[in-house]
Amino acid sequence: MAYPPRECPECRGIFTPLDQRQLFCSVEHRTAWSNRATVRGRVLTLYAMAARQTREGTRGDKATGKRAAQIRNGLMQRYRDEDREAGRMDAVRFAALRIKHGFEPI
Repeated sequence: MAYPPRECPECRGIFTPLDQRQLFCSVEHRTAWSNRATVRGRVLTLYAMAARQTREGTRGDKATGKRAAQIRNGLMQRYRDEDREAGRMDAVRFAALRIKHGFEPI
């Protein structure tokens, strides 16, 4: 069965997937995306959770919550800019692609 061509999130090239759930044109591109997401996630998660748990610094430890939200927002902006500069797919389109192909977290 042939699957319709799609865009690789890493290189933005068009490829024909071999499997309905294949998102990247190559193992190398999937690995590069995954490694970058892992590093970014390790840094971002702590600040995102602190910001959320303090309601962006309006509850509990307000100073920490506000600063965590600022750091989170700055990191997200930096990651977006890095992806844009490298010609990679943005986070919204990648999330839509994952959802469309059944990659939702448990």
